[in-house]
Amino acid sequence: MKILKIVEELDLLAQSFEELGQLHIAALIDRATSQLQKQAVEKAFRKEDVEALRKDFLMLMKNVDRIVEYEDFTKFREAVKQWRAYYENAVYQEFLSELSAAIWLYLTGENRYNEQFDAEHKKWYEYWNKKIRSGTWDLYIQLSNIPKSLDDQTAFNMWTSIKKEWADKVKREARKAWGVLGEFLEWMAGRNQTPIKNVQEKHVEVTEGFNVTYVGFEPTKEHNVKSMTEFQAGLKHYRERASQVFPLLLKAKLPIICDFQCKRSVGGSYERDHILFCAGSFAGPQGVAHVMAHEMGHHIYKSVLSGHQQNYWTHAIHQDWGPLDLNHLLKEWKPGEKIWTLEERLADKDPILSLQIACLTHESLPEHMNWDDREDVEAYIAEHGPIITVPKHPITGYGHKNPEESFCETLGLLVSYGPRALDPLVRSWLHTILPEVRVAQAESNL
Repeated sequence: MKILKIVEELDLLAQSFEELGQLHIAALIDRATSQLQKQAVEKAFRKEDVEALRKDFLMLMKNVDRIVEYEDFTKFREAVKQWRAYYENAVYQEFLSELSAAIWLYLTGENRYNEQFDAEHKKWYEYWNKKIRSGTWDLYIQLSNIPKSLDDQTAFNMWTSIKKEWADKVKREARKAWGVLGEFLEWMAGRNQTPIKNVQEKHVEVTEGFNVTYVGFEPTKEHNVKSMTEFQAGLKHYRERASQVFPLLLKAKLPIICDFQCKRSVGGSYERDHILFCAGSFAGPQGVAHVMAHEMGHHIYKSVLSGHQQNYWTHAIHQDWGPLDLNHLLKEWKPGEKIWTLEERLADKDPILSLQIACLTHESLPEHMNWDDREDVEAYIAEHGPIITVPKHPITGYGHKNPEESFCETLGLLVSYGPRALDPLVRSWLHTILPEVRVAQAESNL
């Protein structure tokens, strides 16, 4: 897909702002409209395309605070209209129109109907079509909520009073849209590595009470043997710990696929009807147990928790935010040190701060901070000030992605490493929605 180069256009405009001290959105509209008319949108939709859409959107939104006159407002409103039309075309006219064919391809390896996978295709198509439309539609709607039907001055006055609220809502809905599109593309990437028709031909055996399909295991390869040993030891650790802290995990068991040919960098993923493990990405037996508990956490969250329980957890996560003075971070920073080294070094000295760094910089987050060196943080402070909002009781960097992932990470840490891996407040949240979780008993057994 050829994404409009709005980023480049806005970069040029930014230079004009410095030279002329005024807003020039008209040039963006003219050039972007011309490109939109000339360019045919390709049907392939990749991770890079989502990222390009996101960057275009962020650059466009930077103009909100630059609007000081009605002429600026009308130009910005037209630019938003043009981007909204492009977003509609890219997501709904192109991407979703090819969704059915894409799922056929990643389920069967063939971009055509295959009766053997009809039920499987229908299940996944209905799931993803609903989820993607639900996750992306609110952004499309919110972009239109900009004054346009009143007389010029009234519309501008109204915009002045609502622009911050409007921008906050649009950015919030955009994060949701990028998240669901990224989640689908990640799912497709995983399916591409282990199509179902191949998985079903592999060897199945019972390991620690779990039905496991082993894919691509070669006993002559030392690294395969090492991964197999870690995986089986990890399942044993998971079974023993889950029986102590949350026996429901063992009653709600899902089949497991352990793929030794998987090229994904993640340790595993929840596939609704099974758990996929990527051999070679294990961090020892405890890492395997963490992944297993995490992925089963998705199953518990979606299939066991009531709406009330989910709402309680979501509220607990969202209200647990507070200010962090980045100057405190700079005081801990050693000369020449990278931020990931700082994060690792602070894990024992100041675990809360270490996890807060992870929450700010984890690459899985849609709007993570691209900080590497001390100078990056100093530049951020110079532009935005030293105060930034972070979780007061962080769970993990990845868990910061959304409330569901935070729930899964909480279960992963509890089962694999014990209650001391969690803040007492987080343990209390978990116990409130799942009183059967034996946090106190588990702690006494460590």
